[in-house]
Amino acid sequence: MQLLDERGTRFHASGGKVDSKQAVFYNPAMLHNRDISVLVLKALIGLKRIRTPMRISLPLEASGIRGIRLWKEFPDSITSLRMNDGSPAAADAMKKNLVLNGITDARVTVHNEEASRFLLDNPAGYVDVDPFGFPGPFLDAALRSISRDGILAVTATDTAALCGTAPGACLRKYWSVPMRNWLMHEAGLRILSRKVQLVASQHDRGAFPLYSYAERHYMRAYFSVRKGRSHADRALARHGSLFSCPKCLRFLASGEPDTRSCHGAMRRAGPMDMGPLWDRELAERVSSINGWKDLDRLVGVVAEESAVNAVGFHDLHALVKAHGLKVIPRSSAVLSALRKAGHEASQTHFTGKGIRTTAPLEEVLQALRA
Repeated sequence: MQLLDERGTRFHASGGKVDSKQAVFYNPAMLHNRDISVLVLKALIGLKRIRTPMRISLPLEASGIRGIRLWKEFPDSITSLRMNDGSPAAADAMKKNLVLNGITDARVTVHNEEASRFLLDNPAGYVDVDPFGFPGPFLDAALRSISRDGILAVTATDTAALCGTAPGACLRKYWSVPMRNWLMHEAGLRILSRKVQLVASQHDRGAFPLYSYAERHYMRAYFSVRKGRSHADRALARHGSLFSCPKCLRFLASGEPDTRSCHGAMRRAGPMDMGPLWDRELAERVSSINGWKDLDRLVGVVAEESAVNAVGFHDLHALVKAHGLKVIPRSSAVLSALRKAGHEASQTHFTGKGIRTTAPLEEVLQALRA
C-alpha cells in the first residue's frame, strides 16, 4: 500500500500495474473519470437537475477515492454517502482513508457487502457503477435502487466487446453487434446506453443519457432515470441500427434512404441507442466550470458536439484516402465551410481527425475538395 494523492485528496492504495485481483488498487488512468463525476454532479446541482440533499451509493469503491472527493466537494448537498466494496481489505482501507482526510461525519459510512445486495439495501438519488470490466451484473440492482428522477453513472472497461475486437462477447453481454471501424467508439457507447435502457425497462423505468464519453480504454455514461411505463417506452423507441459502407464511408441510421452509387456492401451494427448522447445544457455547464487544464479539451469538445443533432461522425483522413483526394485540409476549414453552408458542425471527442455534422456526405466531400 502506498500513500497517494489525487487532486489534493490523500489516500492509501496499491500503486503500480492495475490488477483486478488487487483489493485496493488505484488506477491513475481513471483520473478523468473521477474528475468528471465531480463536474457532472456539480453541474447538476447548480442547474437544479438533481434533488438535494441527496443520497449517494458507491457499490464498487475500492480505496474510497471517488467518494471522498465527492464528499469534500459537496458536503452540504449530501444526506448520506455510502461506500461499499466486497473486499474486507478494501473496506478497511476506506475507513483509514476517511480518517486520513479528516472525515468523521456520521453521514459517511463504509460497507463490506456483495455489490448488488448493497445497492438493494441502500436506495439513492445518485448511484455510480464503476466496475473492472463489464457492468452488466450490477445494472439490475442499480436501476432498482435509484430514487425517483435519480442519476445513474456507469463505466464499462470491456472495450474489446464494445468496439468490435470481440464481437461474440458483445452479442452475449450487450445483445448487440458492434462496429469495427472509425465509428466503433461511438457505436460502443450507444450499445452500452441501450443495454442500460433495456435493463431499466424491465422495471418500468426509462434511462436517458445526459453526459457520455469514451476515453482511453473505457466508456462512461450518466443517465437520468425516470419511473413510469411511458418513460420506459420512450427510451426503447430510440433503438435502431447504424449501417456503414467500407467503400465510400457513408453511414446511415435505420430508415434513412441509401443514395450511394459505389455499390459497396453495407455493414450493420446494433441495435443501439440512436438518441442524443448528451444534454447540451449540462455539457456546456460541465465545460464552463472545469478548472483542470488537462481536462479542458475533452469536456470542451464534448460541449461543442452536444450542440450537433447527428448520429455518427466523419473521419476526414479516412475520407481523403477512400475518395482519392490529395490534400487533407485543416478540420477548422472544413467546419467553417459546412457552417457557412447552413449545417451544424463540430469536432468530436472520439478522434481528433473527425467532425460531427448534419451535412450529407456529398457536402463534406465538397468541403474537403475546396
